[in-house]
Amino acid sequence: MTFRNVLIKRVVASLIVPLLVLPMAPAPLGAQAAPAATNGQGWPREFPSGSTTFTVYQPQLESWKSRTLSGRAAVSVKDATSPVEQFGVVWFTATTNVNRAQNLVTLDDITLTRGSFPATPGKADQYLQELRSSAPRQMSDLSLNHLRAELAVAQAESAPQKPVEVKNDARRSISARGRRCSCRWTASPCSGRYRTTRGFGSSTPTR
Repeated sequence: MTFRNVLIKRVVASLIVPLLVLPMAPAPLGAQAAPAATNGQGWPREFPSGSTTFTVYQPQLESWKSRTLSGRAAVSVKDATSPVEQFGVVWFTATTNVNRAQNLVTLDDITLTRGSFPATPGKADQYLQELRSSAPRQMSDLSLNHLRAELAVAQAESAPQKPVEVKNDARRSISARGRRCSCRWTASPCSGRYRTTRGFGSSTPTR
């Protein structure tokens, strides 16, 4: 295996693995189970397009402002001309319609803005065009609870980190001339000219 192949596999893994793992995370406490999608499908969703078979995994939210949602989804590709399954990521925007009673978010005007297939960059445009004609129908509904959990994670990750206050209470106080102190040691801090005493008081000169 060449270094180039190893590098390509690492890039693909860095893009795909987080998208495949996140949908498996447990739902937040108190969240109710989402009903089945209106089209009767769960995730991931597989569909053909010509001689190519695509599998789209549950989309992950990046931002949700007003009714505009932006996100990304992992995609696997099986081509009749190649026995090796390829993986990639597509990014999209959509307009949301929320049905709280059914815990469902319907996506309209889905637009696949870009795609990345690191192992097969020469076919990236072809895959993206085929996905644009078929994928929106497969991605038209999402769980409201899922999107709320995704939004909470996105907000937590983007929140500025508060600095941690470190307290360093020194248990000693010495005046500029070293005549009054509340020192905890018995050795002289004044190079032998003064001998400190415990508690507050004047130092005793030594001869």
